Amino acid sequence: MNIERPKIMPVFYFPTTTYLIDDNVAFLELFKAELEEENLAIKIESDPQKALNFFNHEYKQNAFWLKCFTKLPLKVWGGSQEVVVDVFSIHKQMYNSKRFDEATNIVSDYAMPELTGLELFMQVKTTDDQINPRIQLIMLTGVLDTAVDVHEHLNAFFRKNGPVEKLISKILSGERIYFEDASLGIIYRLHNDPENRTGCLTDEKFISFFWGHVRDQKIVEQYLLDKQGSKVMLDKHANLSWFFIRNDLGMEQSINLAKKYNAPQGVIHALERHEKLLYIYDENEFQKNTAVNWNDYLYPVQIFEGKQKYYYAFVSDIKHHSIEKDKILSFADYLESN
Repeated sequence: MNIERPKIMPVFYFPTTTYLIDDNVAFLELFKAELEEENLAIKIESDPQKALNFFNHEYKQNAFWLKCFTKLPLKVWGGSQEVVVDVFSIHKQMYNSKRFDEATNIVSDYAMPELTGLELFMQVKTTDDQINPRIQLIMLTGVLDTAVDVHEHLNAFFRKNGPVEKLISKILSGERIYFEDASLGIIYRLHNDPENRTGCLTDEKFISFFWGHVRDQKIVEQYLLDKQGSKVMLDKHANLSWFFIRNDLGMEQSINLAKKYNAPQGVIHALERHEKLLYIYDENEFQKNTAVNWNDYLYPVQIFEGKQKYYYAFVSDIKHHSIEKDKILSFADYLESN
C-alpha cells in the first residue's frame, strides 16, 4: 500500500551526487555527459563490486544537521530531554566544499556479470544508521518489463533506453526526499515550539508557492536562518538572495525586538501595521552598532494566506551580514572541477 508522504519544506537543500553503475563503460560515459548537461553532479563506476565496497565500507554520510541539536538534561519536554535546535548554525554548511559529494541516488544497470543490479541493491548500505535519510535506489534495465518482487529494494525502475526526462525528475525527487527526511526532526521541534509555531515549513499551499520562486530564480541551495522559516539562498554561481518570513507570533517578536533596542516610533508603527518586516542577521553584532539605520533592516511586507497568515519578503541583497562569499565553493565551480 502506498502511503502519501507529508508535504514539508526542507530546512536545507543543496545539489548532491548521483552514482551511475554499469559494466558498459561507453554507455556510462555517454550517459554521464547527458545528465551533466542538466546540471546534475554524476560519478560513475563500471565495477558493481567496487561500488558495493565503496558504499558499505568507505562512504560516510555528512549528517551535519545532527550537530544542530543540543540536549538539555535538566529540562523535560514530553517525558524526555528537551532538544534545542541551533538554527543559526545550519547555513554554515554553505562553507563545506564537500557538501555536493553527498550521495542521494544510486542508478544501476540490472544485467551485469558477477553481481546484478538487484543483487547490488539488496546488499548496499543506503544509510549509516536509523537516524540518517536513505539513499534512493533506481534501476535501469533493458531486460525486465516489470519490477516483480523487487519493490523492497527499489525506489524507481526505468527502461534503459527510455526518455531521460523521467529519470532526471526521479533523481531530483530523490534528492528532495533525502533532505525532507533529514529535516523532519528540526521541523517537528519548530512546529511545536510555543514561541514560534512555525507553520510555513509544513503548509502545502505555501510550500508550492515557495518552490515556484526557487525554480523561477534558479536557486540551487537554501538554508534556514531563523525559527520562523527565513532562508538564505544561492544560485549556481553562489550569488546570495534572501527570504524572510514571519507569522503573527513572529511579527510580535519583531515589534518587541524593535522596542528593546529603542527603535523610532515610526519603525514600531510600521511593524505594528504589518507594513514592514524586520530582519537582523546577527543580533550580537547588531548590539555593537552605536548608530543604527533602521531602514537597513526593514523590508516591504507581502502577505500570503495559507494555514496561517504569512508576512514575507524576497530580497536580492541585505547590507548587514557576515557571510563570506569568497569562502563558498559554488555549484558551477564544483561541476567544472569534477
